[in-house]
Amino acid sequence: MAGLVLGLLGLIAGIVIAAIGVNFFVNNGGKDFLDCVNKANGDQSKIDQCQRDWNQTLENKYSVTLSPRPTS
Repeated sequence: MAGLVLGLLGLIAGIVIAAIGVNFFVNNGGKDFLDCVNKANGDQSKIDQCQRDWNQTLENKYSVTLSPRPTS
């Protein structure tokens, strides 16, 4: 019985976390980012520009600087 209850709680928590993540993505220009990537039609330089534009949107909205991951 305890396993069933914990499983249901885990499922509910997962759904809530996913909903919050989707909401954050959409409210922060995620839809525009996906549209941009789709319009890039596989052109890597255009996709990179979409990423830079979205990073700039996030940096401007939250007054933060997103630094790239180390390459090595």
